[in-house]
Amino acid sequence: MPHHGRPRRRRAHGRSPAGRLRARALRRGAPGRRRPGGRAVIVVNGRDTDLSPGITLRGVLDSVGAPGRGVAVAVDAEVVPRGEWDVFRVPDGARVEILTAVQGG
Repeated sequence: MPHHGRPRRRRAHGRSPAGRLRARALRRGAPGRRRPGGRAVIVVNGRDTDLSPGITLRGVLDSVGAPGRGVAVAVDAEVVPRGEWDVFRVPDGARVEILTAVQGG
């Protein structure tokens, strides 16, 4: 099938969404912003948040008081599966969006 002049995107087969995020963070090469005392700045729902460098996604959720159920989390616009929250390290300068389910109609 012809590509009509558009370059073909390669897909990372066998990688989890979190693995793609880690690979993208490494390619970015930017260490992110740090505050005095070695604190990392991570943007959580649009607000700069001072957190420990190397914090896990579960740690971010606990630090902002996110509910335990009905939550989805995206880091740098990519959803991280719930099963990876305990091991996924949030890179400095990352943008974390915490979304909660709302019932109604």
